[in-house]
Amino acid sequence: MKTIESSRFTESLVPGKPSLVMFYADWCPFCQKFKPVFEEIDHETKGEHRGFEVYNCKLNDDDNPLWDAFSINAIPTLIAFDGTTEHNIIARRDAKTGVGLTEGDLASLLKDLDGRKYQQNIKKKTKKGQP
Repeated sequence: MKTIESSRFTESLVPGKPSLVMFYADWCPFCQKFKPVFEEIDHETKGEHRGFEVYNCKLNDDDNPLWDAFSINAIPTLIAFDGTTEHNIIARRDAKTGVGLTEGDLASLLKDLDGRKYQQNIKKKTKKGQP
């Protein structure tokens, strides 16, 4: 699992490859409960082509600019970025009050990412004149 320093966020994402980032804080009990679930996707897919990078990004300070930059109101929050230099958000899951995130939230986000990858492959084939 790669960790991104919030001060170097934009330069840390791998260019040209979508990224899935979990924003969390050490003081958050919901983050501590969800973090092993999130880290498991990195272990389960190690060595396989998953189509995206996986990162952790710690937001321990209330004045961290990433809170506002990505409209993060609760943690943990999962955000998938498209891999462009603009770091467009393509999917996200925000913590629910009193619950945080669940394995089901992660599964639905991964399903969204797989669907987007499938749709992008269809668009590429269509542009090349393939059915």
